Amino acid sequence: MKKIIVLFSLIGFNLFCFSQQLEIDRLYEKYKNSETIVLYTTQGDITANVYIEMNDDNKPKSITISGYANSIAAIKELIGNMIAKKKNLGFTGPCETFVISSEFEIKHMSSSCELPYKCFKKCALKKGSQYFNCEYGGQHCKVESARQYNNDAAALNRAFGSNYPPISEYYMELSFSMETGDMKRAGGKKAKDLDF
Repeated sequence: MKKIIVLFSLIGFNLFCFSQQLEIDRLYEKYKNSETIVLYTTQGDITANVYIEMNDDNKPKSITISGYANSIAAIKELIGNMIAKKKNLGFTGPCETFVISSEFEIKHMSSSCELPYKCFKKCALKKGSQYFNCEYGGQHCKVESARQYNNDAAALNRAFGSNYPPISEYYMELSFSMETGDMKRAGGKKAKDLDF
């Protein structure tokens, strides 16, 4: 009787091990027929592009969802929720803010934006061979431009009865990108460890 229980236990354990699907495969099944998707946030909907990268064995190695939006609040909510979800699943890693500004860029940016700079938040999270990279941001304008926008919005609200809300910061060219992948899949069966 003990032999039968042990045999069933081993079979059950093996079935459990083989039935676990990799996260990259689960996401591939979900997005394989989608070129664009709509992401819903409390701050508005965002249309995003889906890009799936396959390895040499024609298996998915990474999936990227990216796009542009009009609302920094919507992007912050979307990315913030994804980072929290990944951290709850055991992913760890840094998030950093990068500011890009040069005299050339400042001289050639839109005249409606005084002393602009590009500001991006980037995160690189990892769990074993799996990774989640994300970034969002865009051209961020100084407070003076936000003040001008608020004055213009108030004038439009008075003149046409519209309802443009005031803002405290002003972004243009907002973009975001989220990539999930598995390093075990990167090179396919022919991949070799680096010997250096």
